[in-house]
Amino acid sequence: MVQFSVVAAIAALQPPFATAPAAAARVAAPPLLTPTTTTRARRLVLAADGFSSAEDEAAETNGRLALLALAVAGAAETGVIAADKLGGGGAVGSLCLAGSACADVLSSPWASVNGVPLAALGALAYAAVALLAGLPLAARAAAPAAGSGGGGGGGGAALVAACGGMAGFSAALMLELALRIQQPCTLCIGSAVLSGALAAVALRTPRLTDGSTDSAVYGGGGALVGLVAAGCLYFLQSSQLDARAPPPIFAHSSPRALEVSRAITAKGGRMFGAYWCSHCIDQKETLGREAMEAPVGVAPAGSGIPYVECDADGANSEFYACKAEGIRGYPTWQVGGKLFTGEKTLDELAEIAAGRGKPDAPRPPPSE
Repeated sequence: MVQFSVVAAIAALQPPFATAPAAAARVAAPPLLTPTTTTRARRLVLAADGFSSAEDEAAETNGRLALLALAVAGAAETGVIAADKLGGGGAVGSLCLAGSACADVLSSPWASVNGVPLAALGALAYAAVALLAGLPLAARAAAPAAGSGGGGGGGGAALVAACGGMAGFSAALMLELALRIQQPCTLCIGSAVLSGALAAVALRTPRLTDGSTDSAVYGGGGALVGLVAAGCLYFLQSSQLDARAPPPIFAHSSPRALEVSRAITAKGGRMFGAYWCSHCIDQKETLGREAMEAPVGVAPAGSGIPYVECDADGANSEFYACKAEGIRGYPTWQVGGKLFTGEKTLDELAEIAAGRGKPDAPRPPPSE
């Protein structure tokens, strides 16, 4: 009786044991990778990184909106400059801050490539970034259920690379502005700031690429390409630039201009400039041909105000003499051993020659 009861108990327990292998098989079987499970897995990964899917998507949207706004601002700025240059209007100088030399810098040979303004190329680059940033937002608004997909979807990798390339190119142009052209240009600096801001925002915007490491790779690669492109353009321009002389002076000197010229040359005065400097050209036209025609360097009193070419590519360049004198802007007048920067009227030059003009602040000696 006891044996029967034990056997019956064991038999009663058999179904669960018999179904255990099947249950284990069901547990061990890999789940099907349906869109629902994939989305759930991605959300788990995002949650592990400290973001929910909704928060991450909102951060990406805000980043793209910021990139779009910066790119539109950059396209507007460079577009105005390019239109002005192509139209020959010369009105861009009115947009500069006081003391800036935007007109001179943007009319220099470094501001165009084979007749195409760099500003026009910049406007196209900004427009491309605006499209890369804005089109996915427009598509998402048209089909909200589709989402962005994340992980480099919507041209995110290209967007990061483009922003990095623009930042690298702009950095090279700022080096050229500081070391080669040596003239302040607020519009140029403003565009460089916008390019740097684009790169910074793109690197911090989530879901443009598969992660921060990928963003750094795309952004850094784009910056390297931008630097190399700017370097190639610089050497191309340098190889094509022959020594250039300032344009001829067309205006004839008035009696007042000749009087001022004699007063300045009597004090050993001279004018420093660059062949491409529009303010230098205007200054010479104010004085006239007879008051300005003189050999390069210090001329005898009464033979006209001497002009010193400071650009290294200019004809009869005295680049190192300009550097030794601490010349930082064009035109610069040197009268009685003192420097006076900027284009002057005849009355202002007469005051300078009489010792009543306000000279520039003392400058430290140039570094070797």
